Amino acid sequence: MTTTEGSQSTRSRAVLLALLLLLAGGTALAAMTAAQLPPPGESPLGPQPWRAWTLSHVENSVQVRVALAVDPAGTSHFLVGRYCCYRGNVDPYATAFDLVHAEPGPAGYTFTVVDTNAEVGDLVSDSAGRLHAAYESGGASADLRYARRDLNGTWTIEVVEVTPQGKASVWNPNIAVAADGTVHIGYSQTAQGFKHAWRTPQGVWTTEVVETGGQFTGSDNGIDVDAQGRPHVAWRPHSPEHGYSIRYAVKDPVAGWLKERASPSCMSDMDVAVDAQGNPHLTCHGGDGLLYVRRGATPGSWTQEVVSRGPYVGRGTSVAVDPTGKVHATWYNFREPDVMGGLLQGYVHYGLRDPATGQWTLEPVDATLGWSGLDTKLVLDGHRVPRVAYIKQGSQPLPFCPFGYLCYDFRYAEPTLGLLVRGVGMP
Repeated sequence: MTTTEGSQSTRSRAVLLALLLLLAGGTALAAMTAAQLPPPGESPLGPQPWRAWTLSHVENSVQVRVALAVDPAGTSHFLVGRYCCYRGNVDPYATAFDLVHAEPGPAGYTFTVVDTNAEVGDLVSDSAGRLHAAYESGGASADLRYARRDLNGTWTIEVVEVTPQGKASVWNPNIAVAADGTVHIGYSQTAQGFKHAWRTPQGVWTTEVVETGGQFTGSDNGIDVDAQGRPHVAWRPHSPEHGYSIRYAVKDPVAGWLKERASPSCMSDMDVAVDAQGNPHLTCHGGDGLLYVRRGATPGSWTQEVVSRGPYVGRGTSVAVDPTGKVHATWYNFREPDVMGGLLQGYVHYGLRDPATGQWTLEPVDATLGWSGLDTKLVLDGHRVPRVAYIKQGSQPLPFCPFGYLCYDFRYAEPTLGLLVRGVGMP
């Protein structure tokens, strides 16, 4: 009893210190001692609203796609689409973008070019801290590529699939890594449909078609792996047979892909996460706003909830499930038209669902003037603290990169209390 009470008292003091520092409004973030940190897997405030978020500008991006990963040490990593140069005079299919890795350093964010002539895809960290990225290259062949950063900081690039330009292209690759090191990528290939690629720990790649369909089949998709290493995927079909009803599948080692219809209401912008029991949870943009769709242990037993209503609400959504079964989500939340700037005002929203009550706690992440949340990525760190990367436009006329490319504000947000607990600042 004494040990339990002491632990609760220590944790309460840590939270109280964080609140006092937050209310003081100081710019310096004080570090807590190891004894004051909550145990691994516990957030500082549990299901309470975070109330205050610390925001930072990472880079000007020329692509409306964000990629975020958090390594075991708690460091956030990003992939950014940076304008490089005009390459059309050499290759008419070439992009003007480079794929750049960003991470916080002592003097701000540091940047490393991962690949040239490439577009932002997805990023994940494995349990050892290696980074894994899936993305599309430009040029005469729209390759699906995979890049890995080893623990020494070296990036290695592998071509997964070559797709001749003018005949097909690769869209929206998403990546997940199993505990045994197997890499899984879900992506759309316009000539074949929604596809799955996987890499064994020995480095052998295999690709397969999950579902054929129109050229937009799988253009919205998500992927995750469960504790058994099975890949779970969700995608939007584009065929007369399935219409726009969201499809879900898990790959059984013996039976192969077991497919189901998850929701008839999702329209676009989806993500999927798997809980500790291997059950899937989806968020998506639907006609009513942000939808949350989940399935229990019984195949076909899907339930659906409207989390937040409004036009465009739910675009750019991302979802994660923590070890206690709480569901975390981010998305674009519509505010009002900006008549002066000619843009739709909106902001990044965060929600937390308590599985015991089924209630959602909602709060804005970035409610500053402008259009935030064109794309979001949510990742939970080791203390179940949410980290969020997102794209923002200003309410004034947008800045332009060279040759007329739009520049977007790639931003990062973390609960201020989470920063206090970790004892770090942000660039």
